[in-house]
Amino acid sequence: MYIENPRPDCKLLMDVISGKRKSDKVLYMELIIDDEILAQYTEKYLNRKWVPYERHDLEKRKAYWDNVIKCYYHLGYSGFRVSNALTFDIDSHNVEDTALASRGTRKWSDHSGKIKDLESFESYPWPTLDDIDLWDYQYVAENLPEGMGIFACVYGGIFEMLCEYLVGFEEMSYMLYDNEELLSKIFDKVGSVLYKAYEKIITIDKVECIFQGDDLGYTQGLMFSPEFYRKYVLPWHKSLVDLAHKHGKLYLLHSCGNLRDLKEDLINLGIDGKHSFEEKGWRVIDFYNEMKDHMGVIGGVDVDLLCRMEDVEFEKYCTNILDACFSGGRYVYGSGNSVPNYAPLDKFLLMLEVANNYKVRG
Repeated sequence: MYIENPRPDCKLLMDVISGKRKSDKVLYMELIIDDEILAQYTEKYLNRKWVPYERHDLEKRKAYWDNVIKCYYHLGYSGFRVSNALTFDIDSHNVEDTALASRGTRKWSDHSGKIKDLESFESYPWPTLDDIDLWDYQYVAENLPEGMGIFACVYGGIFEMLCEYLVGFEEMSYMLYDNEELLSKIFDKVGSVLYKAYEKIITIDKVECIFQGDDLGYTQGLMFSPEFYRKYVLPWHKSLVDLAHKHGKLYLLHSCGNLRDLKEDLINLGIDGKHSFEEKGWRVIDFYNEMKDHMGVIGGVDVDLLCRMEDVEFEKYCTNILDACFSGGRYVYGSGNSVPNYAPLDKFLLMLEVANNYKVRG
């Protein structure tokens, strides 16, 4: 699949999500397409050499982003996410990556993080304003084709930063009861660091929205109580929503898990779009029917089915999602989570072909 002369229109994409306009064709977007998938596409369809990203080598960074831009452009996207303005000091375990398009090793979070008490909190090397790296955002903005835009992200989400990296799920559970004051301090520090970075990024040319990830649950429900999120996490998302809206941008939330117990909270936050859906949790079709009057709905093609379902059935499955969601507006197509390196390239391209060939029935 290669679109010679696409007509990207990120303004239309944002208007569809916000409900200001409808599109006569299916628009699609992604949180992430793994580099290994983009590398395959670059070399097979663009006849270009893939150059891996290296943060400390500007020439390689340029070559990397040049390829990424061309991939998204010729695949028919109107924009993509640029992330990692900050880096955090975190521990991880490196193990063999056994995916179809292996990256060699895959990082897994430890069960606990570097912050365990007040002393380790105060000694932690927190990123400062001087550590914010805007180069990627600025380079992409200067080199995007006309009509394309940037979905801005700083780093992981407010809850994720503690749960996955800085504290750990188990340690955070104990801390909630043993030292709630410290837990509150960590959340406020993480939130303020991310907020200050977004204050800088939101003014960059071509940034059309904040697309923040923050996984709050799993297929059956939330990882902590609704009250926990209302106290520590959602107020910071509300601050980011207000920041985006202050600058005339959208705020899109990617959050894995079944968030039904936060349904009214999501509405009251004022987020413009919600992403991340699984068939075993809050299915995209059900979410769309319940929430389309309150926010845009993004993605929904279950990643497990993207990887393992037979092509004919998968095509029917994707078409069924479009039949249920497209004509009503405020829907943008794509994967339910991301396009991982263990997904077959041809299956990913089939997902896009379904969108490009789709015609409303009846």
